[in-house]
Amino acid sequence: MSKILSLIIMILVVVFSVSNKTPSLVSLWPLPYDVESPLVFIILIVFFLGFSVGCFTNWVSHFFHRKESND
Repeated sequence: MSKILSLIIMILVVVFSVSNKTPSLVSLWPLPYDVESPLVFIILIVFFLGFSVGCFTNWVSHFFHRKESND
């Protein structure tokens, strides 16, 4: 069930991001940089970063559970 929900969310994000091709200005606040990029790239990068952080936290959680079960 969760894989189906994840697939639906992924499809919605891709369709939404592809339909938004207008250039957007992103200010990297603590740094003095401004990046102008199509909104599709910004949305997909943020989605990928969120996915990566979620995978990493899941891996860390399972690592500690496996370590506790081996003791």
